[in-house]
Amino acid sequence: MGDIDRKLKEENSNSQNYVMNIGLASPNKEDQNLLSDGSTNYLGQIAKRDQTGSWRTGPLILGPETCEKMAVQGMVINLVPYLTGKLHLPSSYSANLVTTYQGTSYMFTLLGGFIADAYAGRFRVITGASVLMFFGLLILTLSASLPPLKPKGCAGDTCQPQMGTPLIILYIALYLLALGTGGIKACASPFGADQFDPHDEKELKNLNGYFSWYFFTITCGGFFAVTVLVYIQIHVGRGWGYLIPTVVTLVVITGFVMGRKLYRYKKPKGSPLSLIAKVLVSAFNKRGLRLPDDPHELYELKKKDRPHDYICVKHSNQFRFLDKAAIIEDPNIRGSTSDWRLNTVTRVEETKMVIRLLPILITTSLFYTVYAQMTTFSVEQGHTMARKIGGFEFPAASMAAFLQGAILLTLFLWERAFVPLARKFTGNNKGVTSLQRVGIGLVISIITMILAALVEKERMRRVIAAEHRSYPNNNLQSLGSRSMSIFWLLPQYILVGSGEALTYAGQLDFFYNESPKAMRSMGAAMCVCTLSIGYYSSSLLVSVVNSITTHTHSNGTTAGTWLPDDINDGKLYNFYWLLAGASCLNFMLFQFCANWYKYKAEARLIEEHDKVDVSSIINHLEEDDREMYTRSKQVTNSSSAVKQAVTIINTGSQRTCQLEDLTHKQKLLYRMEMLTSGYSSSNPRAKSLDEVSPLRQYTAMSFGTPKLEQIHHPQQQ
Repeated sequence: MGDIDRKLKEENSNSQNYVMNIGLASPNKEDQNLLSDGSTNYLGQIAKRDQTGSWRTGPLILGPETCEKMAVQGMVINLVPYLTGKLHLPSSYSANLVTTYQGTSYMFTLLGGFIADAYAGRFRVITGASVLMFFGLLILTLSASLPPLKPKGCAGDTCQPQMGTPLIILYIALYLLALGTGGIKACASPFGADQFDPHDEKELKNLNGYFSWYFFTITCGGFFAVTVLVYIQIHVGRGWGYLIPTVVTLVVITGFVMGRKLYRYKKPKGSPLSLIAKVLVSAFNKRGLRLPDDPHELYELKKKDRPHDYICVKHSNQFRFLDKAAIIEDPNIRGSTSDWRLNTVTRVEETKMVIRLLPILITTSLFYTVYAQMTTFSVEQGHTMARKIGGFEFPAASMAAFLQGAILLTLFLWERAFVPLARKFTGNNKGVTSLQRVGIGLVISIITMILAALVEKERMRRVIAAEHRSYPNNNLQSLGSRSMSIFWLLPQYILVGSGEALTYAGQLDFFYNESPKAMRSMGAAMCVCTLSIGYYSSSLLVSVVNSITTHTHSNGTTAGTWLPDDINDGKLYNFYWLLAGASCLNFMLFQFCANWYKYKAEARLIEEHDKVDVSSIINHLEEDDREMYTRSKQVTNSSSAVKQAVTIINTGSQRTCQLEDLTHKQKLLYRMEMLTSGYSSSNPRAKSLDEVSPLRQYTAMSFGTPKLEQIHHPQQQ
């Protein structure tokens, strides 16, 4: 034991001299205030922690997204009645117009994310998209206010669909809004997340709750839209209902731009699609080569050659054919070092990350096919039901207020009640994983469609019992269904709201954290693309069902038997049963994909600690070192996860890559663990921090990472 005490004292004495030699006897507060994650301020300089980012920027960044939600939700939720009642368009055509518009607007997020990551950055894309949204709202306001642009009135029972100027103007306004939605939704959530430093414990904690609060805020905008704005559109006028979000958007854009000095910016990394293309092309070009048995023989940048913000990613065994892009060829071969011929392991792994996301993207999209019914056919159902409460007639479109309220309540209960309780059982900081959260939302969507089918079946039973016959001019005044209160629809609105709270917030968290760091905007765009696929699927499904169930009436007109222009003549409940069945099959497929999915290497470094046998590693230490390690466990306060991370790091040839993926706090614990694990070989001529003795590494880390030139020949400083 005396030798061990003497060794510890010697190391401590050497470390104190070392710290004095390299001039780190006291912390450098200015350096600690500078962010090390590549963030810059609006001048392009390294951002300072106390002057930029964090929650001080939250209201300004959430403003454009909340405004977009308010404007679009208020317009879309009441659009089908406008199309069928004012423009006299068929019911199924109107529903498809709405869902196709929503699908396109979310598909534009890919364009917004691509421009942000490759060229313009997130701030500029949000600003430009907000301006486009403002002009779209302005056109809507003018079209609803100026008589020459309004739809023409119609007398009698034979009104013809208005396919002229009013519809053209509506399309122009809608797709300007769609472009705005694409840019804002692709960049608002990652730009907000950029304001938190994941290497700072306090800011990391704020980041973990950011996506729930982000979703909470935009839901408040949606709630305002389906209550106040819908009421104004119906009882005051559509012009006023569109003018309010137009003015608010202008104010929000001004505030967002004026706050530019407070934001943290991430420089565009180049086209993420071109990076993926280079990996795919180089892997294809070298398809005939044999992969090395040891993945460490694949190409990776040496530490001295890496850019400041380069994050090395651990090799994985999925999609091994892509590893051929990192095979090192004879340098004499022409073009062997070209980006289109040779890529690093990190670039290959980033491409794998994107490919792994695709099955999750597809299998989570059907939730929004279910959600789309709440803004189309459910609103139409509501118009046929009893809506009067005393002397007040409840707007059918305002049923979505209960959907938004369910989202807010679910988020509150999830964060305040469920997560703390689940954390005790799972040990997961978030309570459950993002994919488990999404899975719960998908189950709720199945229950929603089953309940919606049962309610519609009951509504139609009352219609038939009243010997209903169809009314002309799309008038849905059925005495039978009027005996049924609109609040029969309440459970399905509440359920789909709760499901969205879990699904969408879980998706945001999942796609942001699992996307490559250089493709975060594209990751957010992929998340929103699930909505696009869901809405497109709804449009496609309606068209297919109408095509299959079409029959010819006695007057020569054709219509679908499930989804005719007058839903009181149809079988909407069969359509809901079809969605319920499809949702069940989709959930089983999602379960398979979620179990197959492997989280990216940075996270796996910590998560896999239980799979490593530490004792087998310790047995390879010298006797004194092994006894020192055992003794140190009595005084070292590092978690088992970090101890295991140290074991993985010390036994792998890619130790440096893995170490960089730990948080700052974990790095400090790593340094302490290395000290007490007996790795005490000093190197006075070390050229990098990793070559310095463990105690000196830990001490240097405690006072801030020194520059390489300061570590070189420390005894001569």
